[in-house]
Amino acid sequence: MIGKTIDIKSILNDIRLEIKERKLVNDIHDFNINFDQWFSQLHQRNVLEDLGRLSRINPHKIIKGNKVVVFIKKIIRKIIKFYIVPIVTDQNAFNHLVVYVFERNFEMELLIKSLYEKIINLEKNSKEK
Repeated sequence: MIGKTIDIKSILNDIRLEIKERKLVNDIHDFNINFDQWFSQLHQRNVLEDLGRLSRINPHKIIKGNKVVVFIKKIIRKIIKFYIVPIVTDQNAFNHLVVYVFERNFEMELLIKSLYEKIINLEKNSKEK
């Protein structure tokens, strides 16, 4: 089963055909589920969560090596700390704003899609009347 793709559209079509053949229901509802769009939205949410988690940069990486190398790296780190910390702070602020904009963009995209669907439904209802 690993690596095998499932074609949900064909499964739904087979179910609809079987319902029609058995005459179980007079009116078959059309389930217009766009699975590609649904999975895309799920993927976008996961990407946004990953961005939020990875957006913070730590200026203090763990130093590994022998004692002499670690000591020298710690001295260098202390000497350039005044230079590195403001850069990392600014980068963290920028990353936070980028993630915030992406999240708002995703929310707006969902809102626009729902409003568009409402407009389509209202147009259909007005044409029927």
